[in-house]
Amino acid sequence: MTKKDFFRVLIKIFTLYGLLISVVSFINQIALLGQSFNDIFFLVAVIGSFSVALIFLYLVINFTDNIISFLKLDSGFDDDKIVFGNLNNQSLYKIAIVLLGGFLMVDAFPRIILDLVNSSKILVSNNQLFNQETDYYWVIIRVFNLVIGYVLITNASRIAKFLDKN
Repeated sequence: MTKKDFFRVLIKIFTLYGLLISVVSFINQIALLGQSFNDIFFLVAVIGSFSVALIFLYLVINFTDNIISFLKLDSGFDDDKIVFGNLNNQSLYKIAIVLLGGFLMVDAFPRIILDLVNSSKILVSNNQLFNQETDYYWVIIRVFNLVIGYVLITNASRIAKFLDKN
């Protein structure tokens, strides 16, 4: 793998991570918007910022080589090759996608379990329990993150082929 290929893969991995974070935060903001339907400025700001983020990420994916040459990321090294063994671009993409999905799942799963335990404590308790509240908004967001992580892990090959094609 050449240095340019390595930086191309690295930029696309971070772009995928940025896309994932943008989608999750967009859904969070839309869910918050559902609580107050009368705030049109908030709706325009959320959709506008999400659109700008998507355009930026699209440009980064499609003009990766221009970014590498503009920032001169592939210059200043002693050797032109980077040796990773038998790993190719798609293998690196798959590893990164599985790690991203795993991070989402590992972050969301324990919190969902804790929220379910707290909810069951509240349901069976006769007394009011302090500091044992469950915010169902965040439970839904965590379940959504869990599903996104699962979809990323199970479709890592397809996403890797798409990123390698661009």
